[in-house]
Amino acid sequence: MMGRFAEETMKARQHGIPLQKVLDIAAKSDVEIMRKALRAMAIEAWNQSRYGTEEMQDRAIGEFRDQVQVTCLQQGGL
Repeated sequence: MMGRFAEETMKARQHGIPLQKVLDIAAKSDVEIMRKALRAMAIEAWNQSRYGTEEMQDRAIGEFRDQVQVTCLQQGGL
């Protein structure tokens, strides 16, 4: 589940969506721990480089998704 959120978050980053827009979406979660996790994920995504070619964007999206998924699984999450 978190891998999918990570993928969409990094897609937003790579496509030039403003960080604040993503943070606003994260803030709408009814579950506090999800709000915090999504906010941290968005900030981490915006700490990554934004690429100009579709190939590099796809690579960044996939790597970020997989990194988040592995971290979550190692911590016993979803």
